[in-house]
Order: sequence, then structure tokens, then C-alpha cells
Amino acid sequence: MIDPAVLFFAAGVAAKLVRSDLRLPEPLYEALSLYLLLALGLKGGVELSRHPLGELLAQSAAVAGSAAPAKPAGRAPAASNSR
Repeated sequence: MIDPAVLFFAAGVAAKLVRSDLRLPEPLYEALSLYLLLALGLKGGVELSRHPLGELLAQSAAVAGSAAPAKPAGRAPAASNSR
């Protein structure tokens, strides 16, 4: 059976290709969004639980260390609205 997240993605691509003006009611849209987020989170959690914690911590530290220099040091100053 195909994963529901993949089916929703494929349906979205198909709707975009045929230029459909598909609109879902707001409550249904929110419910589907929540369902997909929960499904992806649970699936990711299950996959993470299959790996040893030490290996994951080492990989996380390596990624965080390599990404830290790419992050800007601080926020850019807000543009002043002086006249």
C-alpha cells in the first residue's frame, strides 16, 4: 500500500498539472495538514528509533558544527524610517 503522504503529494502534482482550481474547505484543509504533519513526524520518529543513540548524537554534532559557521552572527539591523 502506498503511503498517504505520497498519495496526497501525487494528487497535488496532478491537480497542478491540469490547472485545477481545487479548493478544500478550511476545516478539512487544517485537518489534512495536521494529519500529514503527524504522519511524517511519527514515521521519522520510528526511523530514528532504529538507529543507536551514540551514532545519531555524533552525526547531529557534526551537522551542527558544520552549519554553525554558515549562520549569520546576528540579526540584521531594522531599516530606520527616518525622514
